Amino acid sequence: MLLVATTDLDKEEPVIWDMGAIAQQGGERARALFRDVLLASASIPGAFPPIMFRVQSGSRTYDELHVDGATTLPFCSFPDALLMNGLPLDVLGGGEIYVLINGQPGALPRTTPVRTVPMVVRSLSAGLRHQARAALALTATVADRYGMKFQFATLPFDREPVRVLDPGTENMGRLYAYGRDCASRGLLWVSIRQAEDSGARAMDRVAGSGVVAANGMASCPLDAAVAALAVPPDTG
Repeated sequence: MLLVATTDLDKEEPVIWDMGAIAQQGGERARALFRDVLLASASIPGAFPPIMFRVQSGSRTYDELHVDGATTLPFCSFPDALLMNGLPLDVLGGGEIYVLINGQPGALPRTTPVRTVPMVVRSLSAGLRHQARAALALTATVADRYGMKFQFATLPFDREPVRVLDPGTENMGRLYAYGRDCASRGLLWVSIRQAEDSGARAMDRVAGSGVVAANGMASCPLDAAVAALAVPPDTG
């Protein structure tokens, strides 16, 4: 199952799309919808144009504007309805959650140019980063409560920031190669405790050298020294 989130600007609510179900429909219409959902999910407000969807509900037809799902939903783990409606959650015991975040948990201080685009990008980045941290904390708490394994991956402090306005093959290819290398060495997924220890070591490296590593030269999300401690990952 491949789920992709967008944000419906008209309703100001997240929308979860079942991409597998769309693909199974086949044909040009399904292909176009699949493509448009992916475009909308990457359409950062103010940086890229929103995607228009033609919606039919009963006898009524109307248009919806959709943008990046991270505007309202950092990642999909526990739907609000599941947590708020008192549904039985005991069936979650023993489950596993893995979250991959294309970014860093925090930002190193750097000067922001007094220009419209850089200020908008930094403001948006700050908001999304704090939403992601809050969502990680909530997911870890719920996972721990119901006996689930929760691990995630973010970029360490000693790696260059993601260039969110550059979706080109070269930029994204380097990021993919970096993630694949860390995964092949068992250094991609971290628990909350491991993330704290690995993050502190990455921050110390940056503070000591004053620079961040480009491309794949940075440490992995799970620091090798932290992994060497061979402490079983906690659930939260």
